[in-house]
Amino acid sequence: MDASPSLSSRIRISEHTLSQELSGETVLLELSRGVYYGLDEVGTRIWQLLGDGRSLAETLAALVEEYEVSEAEGAGDLLALVRELEERGLIEIC
Repeated sequence: MDASPSLSSRIRISEHTLSQELSGETVLLELSRGVYYGLDEVGTRIWQLLGDGRSLAETLAALVEEYEVSEAEGAGDLLALVRELEERGLIEIC
């Protein structure tokens, strides 16, 4: 890991990651290892928001507005997902 994510972080999708949305969920493929990773509906929405180039704070604001989640709970879940995606080599923290 290069850096620990914070709400001021932005992410970049790794050049070795392909994604495909299927029935409201997203399947990610990390090409260098050939490993698949699945995102549920909320994870898919986070992936879409991050793909738009938003900071994690902007992504969190959208999630709080769209879902019934507190800012604290949303931040914890968002940062946990970002850490996991980074550990799997699917994204890079900028």
